[in-house]
Amino acid sequence: MSNNLHNVFRSRPSGFVNKIKPTEVQRNYLNECRVKVRRKIKQGLSSFISEYTDFLVSPKFRIQGSWAYGTCNQPANPQQEMDIDYGVYLPSSLFNNERSDSLAKKYFKAVEVLLIDLAKEERWQIDSSKETCVRLKLQHQSHMDIPLYIVPDDMFNDLEEKNQMISEASLAADQKMSINSVYYCGLESFSYEDRLIKLDKITKIHMAIRSGGWKESDCEIIRKWYSDFLSKQEDKGRQLRYIARYLKAWRDYIFLEGGPSSILLMVIANRYYSYKENRDDIALLNVIKFLPQALKNAVIEPSIPEHENEDFNRIPLDKRAECAEKAQNLYNHLKTSISVSDPNNAISFLRFSFGNRIPTDISLITIDSGTDSYFSESPKRVDKPNILLPVTGG
Repeated sequence: MSNNLHNVFRSRPSGFVNKIKPTEVQRNYLNECRVKVRRKIKQGLSSFISEYTDFLVSPKFRIQGSWAYGTCNQPANPQQEMDIDYGVYLPSSLFNNERSDSLAKKYFKAVEVLLIDLAKEERWQIDSSKETCVRLKLQHQSHMDIPLYIVPDDMFNDLEEKNQMISEASLAADQKMSINSVYYCGLESFSYEDRLIKLDKITKIHMAIRSGGWKESDCEIIRKWYSDFLSKQEDKGRQLRYIARYLKAWRDYIFLEGGPSSILLMVIANRYYSYKENRDDIALLNVIKFLPQALKNAVIEPSIPEHENEDFNRIPLDKRAECAEKAQNLYNHLKTSISVSDPNNAISFLRFSFGNRIPTDISLITIDSGTDSYFSESPKRVDKPNILLPVTGG
């Protein structure tokens, strides 16, 4: 016999995933901010563009990072913030394929001046310390990073801007929408055929650096890889995206700063994930069983184009053992939660690793009376760690 904790994680509205997802208010607010940023840059960047061409060229915009992957969480601690990455794109032919230091500085200055004016109008704060983006400090424990790109013309022509934020509830309510034709990423809904850039047009693109120079970026390559991987899952990747959310929520709760990067956790989750219908707890357990060892070593993912030999584990070598130990605690706590006889203790062990956004309603726990095939050995005794739960709500 074992505890089925699926509803603790997934139940609506009180389940853990619904406590860590951005709220409708937060989503609508960030969408309003995105629209204002897009409008300001589109209207104001024309003078910068006119220095290079007499033709009408309008910048394009793409949401990136966790919002594009459908894995953005609310902060676990007061000093953390939600991050929305909103890239600005111009075609390389506009600048005769030039990538000079002076062009990077001009591009950066042109956009930042516009956003300084917008920040004053909206009472936002602007952070000019970032080398790779203009950062706007918003409300609701959030900020927006605006990186600036130039891309090959064929890729620019293939970029789509339909990035209106929608709620998952809205998508789920549309029973006529084919899950095979639409991939929901938590922020946008798009057809694979129409919305994702064709792989033969995706390449590393170039991002302007504030102090001059350009940095290669792979945001669309990673996006395409992750989307394709999700599309091959039995539920089109919904459970796997939730596993990524749970891992990031653990990271944000346990590590006030630092810890495993989001992309590292996603790559590890993809590698060890297997679909478990109506058992997010078991699907998560099967991933984190391998997490401690993975965090100690190089993490290579040869299926990602142009990243075949890259080590995604950027944790400093002298910090890896500590990270692995915390990941082992996560595994022990979840395994014990599934096996412990007292449902209140099951909740307590989950809260040691995930914080007080884990619901305390023990009615969400059911008993699996079938053969316990999830444990190859008896769970080890797990001592309660000396962790003070923060008072942030959920």
